[in-house]
Amino acid sequence: MVDERPELIRKLSKKDIRVIRDKEKVTKLGEKLRTLGERSTFHGIDVLLEASPGWRRRTVLIILIIMCFACILNVSHLIAGFVNMPVSTVINDEKANFTFPIVAICPDSPFSIERVSQDEELRNACLKLANAARALQIRAFTSSVTLQSELIQLPRYLGSADFWIARSGDRDTNWALPEGYWRQRVKRSFRGFFYTNRSRLSWTWNDILVSCEYDGRTCELDEHAVEAPTAVMPIQEERHWESKYEYPRLVSRVSNVESNLPSGWSREMPDPLKMLEKTEPWPKGKVVILDHPSKYYCFQSWDDRLFLRQPQSQASRRDARQAVAADGFHILISRAAKNEEDGSFSTDDIYKTSSSRSAARFGVRYGQSISVSLNQFVHKRLTSVYRPCKRRFPKENYLELSSYIMSGGFARRYFELSYTKSNCVAYYRQKVMYRLCRCFSEDYMVPLRMASELLKLGFCHSPSPGVEPGSDLFMRRVACHDSVASMTGDEILSLNFPKSWKVALVIRLTDEIQRYWLCGRYCEEVVSEADIIQRHEIPTDLPPSLTGFSNITKKSDLVAITIYANAARVRVISEGEQANIFNLIASIGGTFGLYLGLSGVTLFEIIEALALLLITTPALCRMNARRIRMRRRARVIRNLAVERLVDWKSSAAKKNVNAAT
Repeated sequence: MVDERPELIRKLSKKDIRVIRDKEKVTKLGEKLRTLGERSTFHGIDVLLEASPGWRRRTVLIILIIMCFACILNVSHLIAGFVNMPVSTVINDEKANFTFPIVAICPDSPFSIERVSQDEELRNACLKLANAARALQIRAFTSSVTLQSELIQLPRYLGSADFWIARSGDRDTNWALPEGYWRQRVKRSFRGFFYTNRSRLSWTWNDILVSCEYDGRTCELDEHAVEAPTAVMPIQEERHWESKYEYPRLVSRVSNVESNLPSGWSREMPDPLKMLEKTEPWPKGKVVILDHPSKYYCFQSWDDRLFLRQPQSQASRRDARQAVAADGFHILISRAAKNEEDGSFSTDDIYKTSSSRSAARFGVRYGQSISVSLNQFVHKRLTSVYRPCKRRFPKENYLELSSYIMSGGFARRYFELSYTKSNCVAYYRQKVMYRLCRCFSEDYMVPLRMASELLKLGFCHSPSPGVEPGSDLFMRRVACHDSVASMTGDEILSLNFPKSWKVALVIRLTDEIQRYWLCGRYCEEVVSEADIIQRHEIPTDLPPSLTGFSNITKKSDLVAITIYANAARVRVISEGEQANIFNLIASIGGTFGLYLGLSGVTLFEIIEALALLLITTPALCRMNARRIRMRRRARVIRNLAVERLVDWKSSAAKKNVNAAT
């Protein structure tokens, strides 16, 4: 019989050549897969090949699919844990590498009743206001006040005390401690007047602090009693920020500024050209005394501060003496910045600073000497995909409130503070206060970017446009202030989560990660902790030969502060576990071996087989398509042969069918 294959009797067409090549590719693929199935350790392949068709082969296939799915889940968990693992280590340096932190010494109260009474003008105004308040049953505090410069001298010290006492009740149960304490509210309401009269109400450092010491070396007070470096907004941007409003009770006119300027100005009349110069650096390696209105936040938190309705009584004089005796200082130790020109003073209020890991606070009273030993270590963190640490954070600019209020809200002076987590939380707390309460808290510094909103809305405990003291709106703002102030840092950050981070994620986004993204952390952070705190009574008075003053300084007027480094203890802290890409690969390899029986070599063989399968897929598709077409043509031929009652297998029938089709 003559072989009638087309490749033997005639020249091959392109279609025939492609058919032959497809057959060769499929044959090669089958041989490769059979070889892999015979020697592979892949669980289930050999069993699957040997299983008889039917329910046995289906059962083996289902078990194999379940094992593959479990392997994928386990590997995904390993990868997610690797990219999201927080890793941090702590390395302790010796005393030679000790970096002195920022030390802020703040008076508990920058003024007292006795201090106010010493100034004749203020004393007469206080008495006049107290008599008016009693006569008008607290209505004097809500009377109209204009922006005239002579009326800005009217103090609201005792009037605001009467106002809050009348609304607090005997046990002060309406307010949550310490934010809601009526004495604290008086200090908040009195803030504006304090800034406009700061030069007469504030204690001078020479009056209250005599000596400080670091590492056995005494500190010259006048040399290091420095101002916080401040700057002003560039002239070209002031038009954008210039206020077109005149709000009563919050700010005064610029014309009220006298030669005796508060320390918010640089010890002289403001000069815009000098203000635009580069700010002076922070002091290096010394105790820093911040002569700045920010010390107004350092009010004492104890309950023995009294605001008296009748200063002339014997009991009032006794209470006033007790209040003066309770006056002292708070010493805040903030983290030591790597760049010594960065300031890191906490913008959080005194009740929240203790929650910061990089800040410590402690108090000292008159007639006491305090000795503080600092233990310091360097906290180094390793970055991960979803917890990236940073080497540098942009600084935040905070509004210098003294010059802001004195200038009628026009002077946008600010000071730069380096990033800390406490400052970050304080910023978002002020943002929540603005969004929910439509006012700003007096307990936190105001970011420069919120200066215009502060001018429109004011502080929560002070009158503002359309919000009179005692009104329902005023009390709602106060209640909202208490609610926001009592929130924890995590709650504050949770309220600031955006609707979408616009970040590709391969893990479940947790609240912890989102809080981390809002307030990140440094890759390297110097942490200072108060290790040993000792207080002693000052034994004797100091003669003028030691102090340089004209009179003897009594021990009841002295405060001595000593802060030194302690290298007696060595602390090594490790958090998390070390992770690298090799550990991840080893874990994934063990998972593949456990679930699928795959080794590294077998895995590469499977990858090679999959690649060959992908390459051969077009040939398989063409062969299946030709097979389908041939079956369809055979059915047509069979139907035609039956209709014509001929043997459809004969050559004559095929010729007729071909002619018909």
